[in-house]
Amino acid sequence: MKKIVALYPFLYAFFPALFLYSHNIEEVSLKVIVIPLLASLSLTLLFWLIFMFSIKNKQKAALLTFLFVFAFFSYGHFVNLINNTVFKEIDISALYLIIFWLVLFISISILIIRKGKKLGNATQILIVFVSALVLFSFSKIAIFHLSNMNFPKSNIEIPEDLRLNPEVSSKKGKLPDIYYLVFDRYANSKILKEYYGYDNSDFLDYLKEKGFYIASESKNNYPDSDVSLSSSLNMGYLDYLLEDGPIKRRAVYRLLQDFKVWRLLKSAGYQYIHFGSWWEPTRTNKYADYNFKGKGLVNLSQDFLLRFLETTILTHFSKGKLVSISHRERILSKFDELYKLPETEGPKFVFSHILIPHHPFVFDQDGEDPRGKGASRSRGTSYIDQLKFANKKIKWLVDKILETSRNQPVIILQSDEGPGKDELPVYELMKLDENRRAKTLLNIGRRILNAYYLPQISENRLYKTITPVNTFRLIFNLYFGTDYELLEDKTYSVVRSRVLLKRFELVPPEMFTQ
Repeated sequence: MKKIVALYPFLYAFFPALFLYSHNIEEVSLKVIVIPLLASLSLTLLFWLIFMFSIKNKQKAALLTFLFVFAFFSYGHFVNLINNTVFKEIDISALYLIIFWLVLFISISILIIRKGKKLGNATQILIVFVSALVLFSFSKIAIFHLSNMNFPKSNIEIPEDLRLNPEVSSKKGKLPDIYYLVFDRYANSKILKEYYGYDNSDFLDYLKEKGFYIASESKNNYPDSDVSLSSSLNMGYLDYLLEDGPIKRRAVYRLLQDFKVWRLLKSAGYQYIHFGSWWEPTRTNKYADYNFKGKGLVNLSQDFLLRFLETTILTHFSKGKLVSISHRERILSKFDELYKLPETEGPKFVFSHILIPHHPFVFDQDGEDPRGKGASRSRGTSYIDQLKFANKKIKWLVDKILETSRNQPVIILQSDEGPGKDELPVYELMKLDENRRAKTLLNIGRRILNAYYLPQISENRLYKTITPVNTFRLIFNLYFGTDYELLEDKTYSVVRSRVLLKRFELVPPEMFTQ
């Protein structure tokens, strides 16, 4: 019993990471909990050593350790409760919240230290409580991983190997490098002009001078990165997924790992190079020949790790400087690595999901960190500044690819979705009535950047309304001699819950303003 008393705070240290993982299990891999678990156990050991050497009472040291670990890892939930319920309309300073939380738990600790030596009942209750918490989360995780999950199989009528015709096969050594560069939430020029007051023609003129075709009326096929990228990388619509009713979101995430495009190119001798984001479904790809890891031992902008930090007393820092530094480093190092690729041997398929101009806004137009520089900026201004910086890096990268590639490159610059709620020009939207606002949000979120550099291909093979679902169908037809049918360019809305994908609804063309 004495050994159990000493160990239950360490048992509780498993709970914060297991609990968060169990609630996000559809979209993350098990390995994401390793760093949070090590951090929890290390912090618990630190507190336990401090209290053991200071008060020299195992029961009290264990209880105090539990209390401070609980306070550390539950603070973020407390803040959310305060902000979303009790004081929803009042902005409370983070400093006041931290002081209140620390005073509360220090006061409880003083009472425990002054109490008599025996704390048997409280200890036994906590042991049962902690064991139940950990067992519940662990059981939920075990059931998920042990169950036979029946994922719908792709019925998109495209084979998994590229049957090159004789003419293409004879030129196999000259197959093009293919760069699929996705800049998340990059709006098209009309949206930028009308709703943000920004003229992006200088950047688009640069692309045209380099030989790019700009699909000026392009829209995404689905909202949100998961269904949008799953559709484009599998060269088809996803309606078949819901033929038997709602499905788990992991079925969509699975299509982001094992997709048609990489299988086709791999069968033709391509190397697959993956540059993921901090968003877990595209962070790495197990089928890639190379995964970009980024700089540093720990990526503090990684989606799951960020959520974990936001449950702790570090939440105010994780939303600010920690994430800013990590996100900036990852974006900059990603461009640095991409810059080196053109001179490497090919043929190669490069997929890069780059979360700019997507929030958080960690770049001004010159690439400096805009945080803490005085007056606050509107979302619209921050978004445009980050977009301007993205333009500079894209120009820099395109120049490098075109000047130094050993193989002729095919380059697709595309966004999977338009601006979302964190990038919207809020003040402009508030001026609109409810009906017009809904239509405006649809336009802003669906009209995307879509530009193609296709060497030795006439522009008349492209068209201004092409959508991502046809991107690789067209490229395979033009460069590999396939005969894939181009699909009708359609746009869908998605009805979903936190866990389930429920249905797709076709958006009629008249919903979009011209």
